[in-house]
Amino acid sequence: MEKGIRESAHIREKHGWGDKYVVIYAGSHSAVYDLHILLDSAKELKEKPIQFVLMGDGRQKSDLQRRVKEECINNVQFLNPVPRKEVAQYIQAADLGIATLKKKRLLQYVYATKLLDYMAAGKPIVVGMEGVSCALIEKEAKCGICVSPEEKDELKNAIMKMYHMSIE
Repeated sequence: MEKGIRESAHIREKHGWGDKYVVIYAGSHSAVYDLHILLDSAKELKEKPIQFVLMGDGRQKSDLQRRVKEECINNVQFLNPVPRKEVAQYIQAADLGIATLKKKRLLQYVYATKLLDYMAAGKPIVVGMEGVSCALIEKEAKCGICVSPEEKDELKNAIMKMYHMSIE
């Protein structure tokens, strides 16, 4: 068995992901990222076999954790940051990479580096962004779906589209 496959299986087992479709956000929980929209999607999809994993740390994390607890969003899991060299193993163990920026004009010109990590792992990606990151994912690399920032229904539908593609 290949080392990467063993590591992915170990991570999935360690975190109880089993056969769930794992949507991972790996990175900073800072103010420019719209992580509440991920919780909105998770809440609406909690009856599906989809697990949302938010790995990292930052100013938003405690507020996000509080919301998950208060609203009983049982398909969201928070993981502490891991050493940079291990991030790729977690992404490899997931099924879909995700990133969502807030709708701010300046952010249209920012490449979210986590997208490169997802691409390097060969994972499909859903992004809630505008501008250069969206063009990279959807038009240049053709490795995912781009939706409008802050549009929870578009985000949820893109996740479901990727989920259905994975089981076909």
